[in-house]
Amino acid sequence: MQALHTFSDHGGDVMSLAVSPTEGGNLFVSGSCDSTAKVWDIRTEKCTHTFHGHQSDINSVTFFPDGRAFGELLSSFLLLIF
Repeated sequence: MQALHTFSDHGGDVMSLAVSPTEGGNLFVSGSCDSTAKVWDIRTEKCTHTFHGHQSDINSVTFFPDGRAFGELLSSFLLLIF
C-alpha cells in the first residue's frame, strides 16, 4: 500500500491523531513531541491552525463528539480543551 500524502509540519514525533466526527472526516488534529497540536484539512493537504504554548509533549488528542472542540493530554498529566 502506498501513502496518498504525507502531512509534515511538526518538529518532533507525532504521538497521536484524531479525525473529526464532522466535516465529512476531512479534518484531523495531531499532537506531537514538539509541544504543538495542529489541525489539518485533508482536502487542501495543509495545516489550518497550530496550537502553541504547551509545556510538554502532547501524548493524546481526541475530538468531542460534536466535532466543535478537541482535548489534549500532555505528558505532564495536564488536560487541555480547545
